[in-house]
Amino acid sequence: MYKSHFLKFTSVFFIIAAFVTILYTNSVNVYASDSDGIVTTDFVDLEFTIGRVDYRSKTAVKKMEIAPFIENGRTLVPFRTIFEELGFNVNWNGTTKSITATRQGTTINLQINNPNASVNGKTVVLDVAPTIQKDRTLVPLRFVAENSGAFVDWNAENKTITINRIGIFDTGTILFYDQKGRNRQVYVYDGKTIATIPLHGKEIKNTITYNGGLLITLFDADNDTNNLVTFRNGKFQTLINNFEIRNQVEFNDNLILHGYDRNQKKDTLYRFDGKDIYKIADNFAMGNYVVFKDQLIVNRYTDTRQYSLVVFEKGSWNPKLLEDKHILQDSMIDDDILFMSCTLSEGAGKPFLSYDGKVLRDLTKDLPKDLRAELEIDLEKTTHFVDDSGVNNIITVAKRRGREHLVVLKNSKSNPSRYDLYDLFVPASVSNAGIVRVLDVETYNGLIYLAISDTRSIVTSTGFYTTGLPENIREDNTLTGSRYLVLRNVKTVYSNCNFFGFFREEDKFVIHVQDNTSRDYKLYILDKNKESVIHDVIRIHSTKTIDNRMFLAVEDIDRITGKNRHALILYDANISSANARVRNLVLGMQKNVWDQLDHSLVISGTEADINRSKVYLYSDEFKELLSNFQVSYWNKINNKVFTSGRDSDTNTVSFYCINSRNSKLLKNNFSAENVIKAKGDYYIVYGRNQTPNSPYSNRNILYIYNERTNTFVDIVVDLQLTDLIFIK
Repeated sequence: MYKSHFLKFTSVFFIIAAFVTILYTNSVNVYASDSDGIVTTDFVDLEFTIGRVDYRSKTAVKKMEIAPFIENGRTLVPFRTIFEELGFNVNWNGTTKSITATRQGTTINLQINNPNASVNGKTVVLDVAPTIQKDRTLVPLRFVAENSGAFVDWNAENKTITINRIGIFDTGTILFYDQKGRNRQVYVYDGKTIATIPLHGKEIKNTITYNGGLLITLFDADNDTNNLVTFRNGKFQTLINNFEIRNQVEFNDNLILHGYDRNQKKDTLYRFDGKDIYKIADNFAMGNYVVFKDQLIVNRYTDTRQYSLVVFEKGSWNPKLLEDKHILQDSMIDDDILFMSCTLSEGAGKPFLSYDGKVLRDLTKDLPKDLRAELEIDLEKTTHFVDDSGVNNIITVAKRRGREHLVVLKNSKSNPSRYDLYDLFVPASVSNAGIVRVLDVETYNGLIYLAISDTRSIVTSTGFYTTGLPENIREDNTLTGSRYLVLRNVKTVYSNCNFFGFFREEDKFVIHVQDNTSRDYKLYILDKNKESVIHDVIRIHSTKTIDNRMFLAVEDIDRITGKNRHALILYDANISSANARVRNLVLGMQKNVWDQLDHSLVISGTEADINRSKVYLYSDEFKELLSNFQVSYWNKINNKVFTSGRDSDTNTVSFYCINSRNSKLLKNNFSAENVIKAKGDYYIVYGRNQTPNSPYSNRNILYIYNERTNTFVDIVVDLQLTDLIFIK
């Protein structure tokens, strides 16, 4: 048995010119020899100016020892500058006065004053030969650049030469965009080229990726409309004009979208399979919903002001009517049965429904009309119980006219669709009053558990029996006035205690109390017929179960100092003895973030006594991965965690990848801000370079990261990105 509540409403052109424009900002001066290895040469963005020794390389301004000049219509530049910026390894032979440059299967040979060059053994006649001036060797810029696969552009007015080259990587298509900077546009890298799509008065409101496909809500300021678009064939393609998404849910291997079509003035339901979008129904405003047993149960509202509860079944897009005029307010799944509290579109009724995937039952339909209209059932205090005879019973706390009542909706043996309402009392052994205030009710391992406020106790019961009106109870204090049950075989398991909560974690049942006599806090963990107790736990912040181990991030009391502290505790159900199942993992550590990786737990936390943040890994033993690491970014992708953090002692940032066995340093002096998975071994990583005294310090860099080779290749430097999206 478990409880699960639903969530409520929650003209493409090539990049060269625009790419140069958007990157040419905030330049700093360095010399060409000051290379720190931060920026790679697969993607090239260079600008040289005739007669000037400074030149630009990916936003950094560097200096050469001699300025470019024009001879016979060709620009010559220092050979080492151009070759190294383009990623060549260069060898100078002083005897023959020749240059050999190699890069990725390309070999270029040049000789001083010799117009005959060679590229991969083939002779090429140059318009102007390499030369030496002021003891510096200069080579033809265009010849070298174009034979490296780059594009060269000459601006006669400014006497500038720009060189661009796009690296080729099998990443799939990556869309990244900036809508806050001076040049608001979308960039698309398909593994071979980079293209841009100017936004021109448009704004991306939100993006949805599903099954490798992309949906974008694009606001058009000129027309004051939101349009639903996708990216196809290198451009935005409008799917639905003037459409505002209001709700979405994943179902049937599709993404269901409810939105308002402002042109048609209608609510419409669509589905998106990652490739195409299809209309499911017009005139369909989607209300609250719940997914249950491969079915989607959802409220529908039409423009004729009709409410209904409908169901989509697996493999079908034709909704079937479950119940007319019903409005879903809340739901709970308990013991494979869906319970729904509703209101009516007409009248004051508040139906309480059950649904097993086939049959829908109104559990309150046979109640008197006035009682049905006034009864409010609290799903937070509702549980399903099957008695010894196999009859279904719903035990719940119901409210009428502001007063709470413990009641049972008891299934009729003769009529499975009928549920009769009974008042439920406790025996005199628990309370002479008979009627008690129940803080919570649960069922576990064949027993009913009640947390009773009046007696400050937790009791169990094996069931209930029919009775007349108990002597000490007045009929006008009951809910039904005629049907009564009393709990049987009641045992007080925890007495004189303050109750903090029941909760289920997988197949375990947890009870949290404070003993009023000893003032001890106790956390009881019930695992079938075994009970373990954890003392001194004041509050539970979060829990996570991996295999048969439950991890608890809690706040407890240090008995030595008498002070509160944070702790990470392990409950290991693999140990046979209940008393040996609980042990501390880390005391004094406040959990910041954690994730499951295979059968292991990776956790970032702050240890108060030493004022350090650390990252630990637990599988069969607890291992410290990072000893001083204040996490600033944490993202689980598949079965790995990518994280950035700062060492407070050295004030340096690092970028790591963590798997189920260990951590791996990916990049020093780099603070990741976004990581997405691309095709194959590739990831796209965006973040800020923080290498001291670097020409690119405090610049944002977008990288391609190859996990297999552990290499980073920068795509672009100094671009403020809003988002990254991978499109299959």
